[in-house]
Amino acid sequence: MSSEVDPATSVATAEISPATLAEIEGDALAAIAGASDLAELDEAERVAIGKRSRFSVCYQQLGQLEPDARKEAGRQLHAVRGRLTEAAGARRASLEVGARAERLAADR
Repeated sequence: MSSEVDPATSVATAEISPATLAEIEGDALAAIAGASDLAELDEAERVAIGKRSRFSVCYQQLGQLEPDARKEAGRQLHAVRGRLTEAAGARRASLEVGARAERLAADR
């Protein structure tokens, strides 16, 4: 993966390639699955797909690509975002059920 830090934005620039997207997705899925509470999940989502994330940097670079490459990269980015959003939603539901059960047990 080609990655540099842009001093103007303090955000790493990332090459849009299948390997880069697979790395971003793998790291994000691991962070989402490893979240032990809702605050950790929120942080994992922010790091994974937030405005200053490597994923968002890839989205910002779409405009620099040729039309055919842009179409394919956009499709790949959209698919990754969908999988990450789905994984985060499932993890959030699981954590909310656990938190609710803890509250109910504490009320007894």
